[in-house]
Amino acid sequence: MDMKSSLKNAGLSVTKPRLAILSYLNNNHGPFCAEEIHQNIEGLQCDLATVYRCLSSFEINKLVKKCYFGDDLVRYEINDPEKHHHHLICKSCKKVEKVTFCFLKEVDKLFSEKGYTNLEHILEFFGICPNCQH
Repeated sequence: MDMKSSLKNAGLSVTKPRLAILSYLNNNHGPFCAEEIHQNIEGLQCDLATVYRCLSSFEINKLVKKCYFGDDLVRYEINDPEKHHHHLICKSCKKVEKVTFCFLKEVDKLFSEKGYTNLEHILEFFGICPNCQH
């Protein structure tokens, strides 16, 4: 994914913070909250409010999507329909694993045949990971 083109195609100005944040999300599987993004991007020279504004504009333009894991944190990850996946979250240590298998594609197809468009779904799994069971 070319970050500059993605920003331009979304009608957003190409700025260093936007490029850094979008590149970070594209290159690292999160999802990440704004604070994690702000802390983890080396050399990012902007305040946390700028990170929030960037994420908001990315979401409005469908470059990223929000993820909710039931803990009052909003997390973001790159929105790439070609890499559709779900998450398995440990309820104890909060480890997040990507689940690439999606059995809901048939359901999406059924709804599409009923005339619905722009279909999307969110499905997260929660459990206790093997490490936390000991």
